[in-house]
Amino acid sequence: MIAREKIGKEFGSIMNLLKRRLSAFDTNEDCAEDSENSNAFTAKQGLVIGYIAKNNCLGKDVFQKDIEKEFSIRRSTATGILQLLEKNGFVVRESVKEDARLKKLVLTEKAKERQQRFVEYIKETTAIAFDGVSEDELQILESIMNKVKKNLEDK
Repeated sequence: MIAREKIGKEFGSIMNLLKRRLSAFDTNEDCAEDSENSNAFTAKQGLVIGYIAKNNCLGKDVFQKDIEKEFSIRRSTATGILQLLEKNGFVVRESVKEDARLKKLVLTEKAKERQQRFVEYIKETTAIAFDGVSEDELQILESIMNKVKKNLEDK
């Protein structure tokens, strides 16, 4: 029987490996890894851009609160990610007619172009990560991950 503590460690190891692989996207795109390069974005920023793009395609506006909830991150973390995306020309905030205080997140053309390549890279990474894993095993994994996430959110 595997110890619960070891499973937590394995979750962390998998997250580190995924972050490392997704961070390599910018290197593969001939972008420098430093924040001075306005064409580079981190894995988390890429996932945020993907979330905005997906919702925009569905005709839904996305706000900072949506990013906080979707990625289970604090307001300060979301603010930092979005400010950098704005600074680098990937996202703009636009007022909403109903309430000028609300600012929806809108992707720029620059973000849309890079997002296409990032989506393909994520698909490739997912295929590599789950090679040899059956659909039944994936369903079990998803169920377990949902329970773990709910447990952590409830505490």
